[in-house]
Amino acid sequence: MKRRFLAFLFLILALHSANAQDALKQKRFGKIGFTYSSFGENDVFRNESLLGEASYNSVRFYTIGVNYLKPISRWLEFETGLEYSKHTILIGPKLPPDMDRTPFKANFSLINIPLTLRANFWKYFFANGGLFLDLDMNNSSPIDSQTGIGGLLGLGAKYDFDCGASIFVNPYLKFHSLIPFSPGDNQQKVHESGLRVGLTYNLNRKQ
Repeated sequence: MKRRFLAFLFLILALHSANAQDALKQKRFGKIGFTYSSFGENDVFRNESLLGEASYNSVRFYTIGVNYLKPISRWLEFETGLEYSKHTILIGPKLPPDMDRTPFKANFSLINIPLTLRANFWKYFFANGGLFLDLDMNNSSPIDSQTGIGGLLGLGAKYDFDCGASIFVNPYLKFHSLIPFSPGDNQQKVHESGLRVGLTYNLNRKQ
């Protein structure tokens, strides 16, 4: 009786393992999607403030991107892609009274490549985080170059439709230029907090 029970238990576990592997294989092509990020703040700071330095205030930013999600396990996905973002900062010069101290806006654009993980839980939710490569597209800007390695943390909610499409919302924090590629100490860094919305399509969807 004991042997029969063990044999039955082994058969159930083997079938479950096979079904899990088949499910993962069916997801091998992953998902591709389009994203838009904004609705937050982009702040400029230094590790150590400089005496007499101008003030920097968030104005606006947006990011558009094409993203790809590759399944690693039943609950974990790897996310990468290509994103373009444009930032606007209001700069308030700290100059002597006899000089023009009128605030002015500065714009800079970034290309970034995310290399992050998405952990799915409770069917409708996920947490995401990891690194991204930033490429500063500006030859001259009052903001230090953000080219380097940055970090990302976020939480999100998603809904999967029967047709293979999914939508999601993803509040996040981005820390640009944590590891800058340009030489120099105490460089300016951009901290970004916002909301990312996206639409993805499952490439494994059978027609």
